Amino acid sequence: MQYIAIDDGSLSPQAYLAALPELAPNLPPGARAFATDPTHYDFYDRRCVKDLNLGPITHKIGSEAVDLEIRLTSNGLKHDEWLVLRYSDVSSLTLEVAPPDPEGGARFQSLALDEVLPHPDGCSHEIAFWDSSVRVVCRDLTAEWVTEAELARRS
Repeated sequence: MQYIAIDDGSLSPQAYLAALPELAPNLPPGARAFATDPTHYDFYDRRCVKDLNLGPITHKIGSEAVDLEIRLTSNGLKHDEWLVLRYSDVSSLTLEVAPPDPEGGARFQSLALDEVLPHPDGCSHEIAFWDSSVRVVCRDLTAEWVTEAELARRS
């Protein structure tokens, strides 16, 4: 991450939030709306990304574009909705997966923080979990908070 600080269990989005007024005008519309949402980094808000869990990652490959969807699931304590991220015209997807926990713990422990930055292809979105990460470069992204029941009805 370029601005977000994640060190030994402590988090700070302050440098990113300070840079965001300069970065935001260079983000595509959906990415800008997501990154500048006032609840995004409010650790006490139910719609803060912190503590979400990685759910399914799905893709649609077409002749014109590759689209991706990542569902970040409720942790059962703080969040009562899932965050559905949809990435259009993906040019890069990178997963950095932690080695297996010798004690059998899950990989992709809860979400620490994320960062959306301008990119020549549109934007990059890095999602840092405490042990692993996901980075997507795409034309644009949209974010939607949805209940698990609503997602089930749509399927």
